[in-house]
Amino acid sequence: MVVSACMALGQSSSPALQAYDSLLIHQFTDTKWVIGKRVLNQGELRKLLRSHPASSAGYERHRKNRTAGNALQIAAVTMYAGSFFLLPASPEAAIGVLIGSVATSISSVPFSLRSRKKLYRAIWLYNRSVLAADSTGGK
Repeated sequence: MVVSACMALGQSSSPALQAYDSLLIHQFTDTKWVIGKRVLNQGELRKLLRSHPASSAGYERHRKNRTAGNALQIAAVTMYAGSFFLLPASPEAAIGVLIGSVATSISSVPFSLRSRKKLYRAIWLYNRSVLAADSTGGK
């Protein structure tokens, strides 16, 4: 859930929303998440989402997709750099490796998109379960 900077820092205009600002995870920037007025680093976010039963499976799927996407990006950069070493010896092979690096880089995009979607879903499940537990008195 993307919210304004004021709302993400617990400055909601509605008193009903202010009661939940200290419980829910809000997106502050593209890579920053906050609870109340405290900015979470990646380790805190990971620990929070892994420890909660509603969001742990979604967070693990996020990590798997992110790892696969990062591995493909590293392979693409390695192939790109390798194409320059091949260039003096065999320009045709270098072009082939360069095209392969572009294809590998493009193939990493779906993993990155799925990773972000799974992270948002895990945070949504966490927030939903926190609200449900709060509305039932923690039962």
